[in-house]
Amino acid sequence: MNTKYFNDDMQQLDPKNINAIHMPVLFLLDTSYSMDGEPIRKLQKSINRFKKDVCKNPQVADIVDICIMGFNGSPYMIQEWRPIGDMSPVELSAEGGTNITAAIEGAISKMRERTNVYADEGIDLRVPWIIMLSDGYGGDVTDIAATIKQRTSEKKVKFWMLGIGGYDKETAAKLTEGKRILELADDAGYDFTDFFDFMSTSIKTVSTSAPGAKVHIDDPTEKPNSTLKHADLDAWLND
Repeated sequence: MNTKYFNDDMQQLDPKNINAIHMPVLFLLDTSYSMDGEPIRKLQKSINRFKKDVCKNPQVADIVDICIMGFNGSPYMIQEWRPIGDMSPVELSAEGGTNITAAIEGAISKMRERTNVYADEGIDLRVPWIIMLSDGYGGDVTDIAATIKQRTSEKKVKFWMLGIGGYDKETAAKLTEGKRILELADDAGYDFTDFFDFMSTSIKTVSTSAPGAKVHIDDPTEKPNSTLKHADLDAWLND
């Protein structure tokens, strides 16, 4: 393998420790104009701290690969695939509209790209994670929701979502079927700490577990004074 080590966010870096099982994680961050100000500043701070938390376990730093994409009217790269230990500090800005279908299509394409690298190198992998954070309505997601459902059933991806502020619950319901979705307890608080702590703990636990083993993570919404709650999509849709 011709490993590349360039300090370039748009340059993919090859996997490390290729004899270990790898876990690819792609963050899909809503950077539309409605995220401007406090939301985007706090999101930037939290995702950079997330890298430090995950890498407290040096084993995980080499087996979790991360890609960070942003989206507004279209998806774009913030940081290309790399071992999370090589993740650079992220800088975010907010502008434009929201197109969730294009964003998820772009994320799936990037995930396929990374899993093809694993296949070429004979690297075993765990089920890839796509983690989307969004605060708004992103158009008709019916078709892409069907794609997510199929890929999830085939264990090709696990799709997580964090609903921010006035996010569209109908869109969220289609994308998640009520599974693996959380929302901020305070619509105006924009405190992402508990969500990223939960993601960090989950990723560290899953990535180092024995193949096929059952893992347990405490429900983050049960933490005292949690900034997270479960999204009650059924109640909202049937109100």
